[in-house]
Amino acid sequence: MKGSVIWLDSVDSTNEEMKRRLKHQNSLENYDAVVANFQTNGKGQREAKWESSAGDNLTFSFYFQPNNLKVMDAFKLNQAVSILIADFLKSIGLTNVQVKWPNDIMVNEKKVCGVLIENILSKDELLESIIGIGVNVNQSRIESNSNSTSISNELQEYFQIKVIAQELISYLRKIQDFINRPALLQTRFLDLLLGLNENRKFEVKGIEVSGKILGVSSNGNLRVLIEGKEQLFEQKQIRFLFD
Repeated sequence: MKGSVIWLDSVDSTNEEMKRRLKHQNSLENYDAVVANFQTNGKGQREAKWESSAGDNLTFSFYFQPNNLKVMDAFKLNQAVSILIADFLKSIGLTNVQVKWPNDIMVNEKKVCGVLIENILSKDELLESIIGIGVNVNQSRIESNSNSTSISNELQEYFQIKVIAQELISYLRKIQDFINRPALLQTRFLDLLLGLNENRKFEVKGIEVSGKILGVSSNGNLRVLIEGKEQLFEQKQIRFLFD
């Protein structure tokens, strides 16, 4: 399987670096990755800034060209990426690995990995994806109010960032295989979904509510039962609350 890894010491954002390479050099191939020792302006979901200590964590972007993936099915990509990251984390010894919708990876209900996917579309088809991933690997000091953790904190072990990067990237090169098996994709994602069929607290329009996650719709909206009525939420319309 093709795909090379580009190693950089420092960059503003690996996603932005990939965009520049696509625009000016047209030099990326399917399954290529750009890994940076440090990002000066890393981005997360909700336009948040990804905070990472230099050399302690893994920050990289992965380039993917889907095979006949419709825009209406784009959430399959989120599902495949989340499942493969979770599988990798389990392979190195982590337990209680879950996905907080839409694609935060949690260990013991604390965030260990964030994903930001930026898609390039043509009419109704998804042509290219830049998948930005940040993994807390060796960062030992985590702000108490961040609800985050690191691989090292969970396993009490130091990890070589380059080894973690190479192994995780090899997992991600199976994305198309998962997308080609939608029934398995949905089953595996629901098995990992944090809060499925559990009473949870959320924030909706600035108000705290209680609800039960029923699953996800075909286009990736979160299905939540609130006061006896099923409601559908897009990505920025609902926020998990943790004690």
